[in-house]
Amino acid sequence: MGTHGQQNHTIIIPTFNRPELLKNLVDYYSAQAPQYTLLVLDSSRAEIVKENAGSLSHRQNVLHKVYPPDVKVMDKLCAGLALVRTPFLSFCGDDDLVFPDGIDASLVFLAQHPDYICTHGLYFNFRVEDSCVYLASEYSGPSIDAAHPGARIFALCQKYESLFYAVFRTTDAVRIFNDAATISTVHFQELFQSAAAALRGKIKRLPVLYGARRSGPPAEADRVKWQTYGWFADDPAELITHYAIYRAALWTHFQIIVPDQQFSEVDFTRTLDLAHAVYFAAGCSPDYFYAQLHHLWPDDKFRASGRLDAIHEASRMLIMKRALLPDGRQLDIWDQLRGAGSGGLAGTGIFGGLRFLYLSLLGYLNIKQINWSAPSRQAWQLHLPKMLLWLGGDRQFKIAYRQLSLYLSKPARM
Repeated sequence: MGTHGQQNHTIIIPTFNRPELLKNLVDYYSAQAPQYTLLVLDSSRAEIVKENAGSLSHRQNVLHKVYPPDVKVMDKLCAGLALVRTPFLSFCGDDDLVFPDGIDASLVFLAQHPDYICTHGLYFNFRVEDSCVYLASEYSGPSIDAAHPGARIFALCQKYESLFYAVFRTTDAVRIFNDAATISTVHFQELFQSAAAALRGKIKRLPVLYGARRSGPPAEADRVKWQTYGWFADDPAELITHYAIYRAALWTHFQIIVPDQQFSEVDFTRTLDLAHAVYFAAGCSPDYFYAQLHHLWPDDKFRASGRLDAIHEASRMLIMKRALLPDGRQLDIWDQLRGAGSGGLAGTGIFGGLRFLYLSLLGYLNIKQINWSAPSRQAWQLHLPKMLLWLGGDRQFKIAYRQLSLYLSKPARM
């Protein structure tokens, strides 16, 4: 990893009854990026709070704040945000990992681009079973950099990926979360965080491996209404009622941050309704809804989003596709190869397909080498889906996987 000289950043770590995971995460950051301030927001049971306090007490860069076990999540986050004294911050769950190199790259970009509200990169999902680590793609959509806030909201809803772990300026994060706290439902509080960010500015997805999200049981096992479609299926009227409250909160937020914006409440409301229809329905084609709104931002063209838009290798594979179909409606390598018969493959990028197979073979051989050379004391065995084997030969991926292995290893690394 590179040298982490950033001393202007705080990582906020909310935790709830998971002392071993918290200790492992703090040990990792203390060893790999000691310049960061770590702010632990702890609402665990009393005996676990005591255990956490003992494991964190000798850490000079850690501030451990304790809250009642029944505190509302948003209240805990807002209270923690009020304690941040650095100009930039980001969140990391106690069971996940955000890579220091990704944070550093985001800090550099955000400091140089005042029109961007937040910055992050590519995320993968990981699952640990015995000595095996299974990886999959998590978040990889394109940057949301349209000039008009309506176009940014539409892009966010077209392929929704949470911005919770991105790097923010502290002043922006505080305002967003304080306004999110005025909403009563956790579901719409979380959606507000990303939607308000898109209203406030552009969102940069850097082509770097940024975070690893763990698959496993949620910290709040009794929480209901995780997904919009489930809530809508259970009680459509209730969801619509709470959506109206959320929409009104966004309009209030928008009026304060952009008072001179030529975007009437009628157009604002219609934009939110049609954009969120795409998000709520998930399977709906966004083309029609975008066509109804495009006159509000005629300079920002529609761009279809695939599942791995920002990974640079996948982008290079599509050079023939872009030459054949230069209208901006580019699909990623997954969509390009899926459903392409023997006669259709040439028309959808046969050179991209051959390059994909070649890189997959190289990646497979690299993964074999990684697993063969794993240290005997903690021999994690890497597994990737067949369609992600090509990542095994990517230098950035290998660096990020090494950091994940360090994070997962139990012995102290100080």
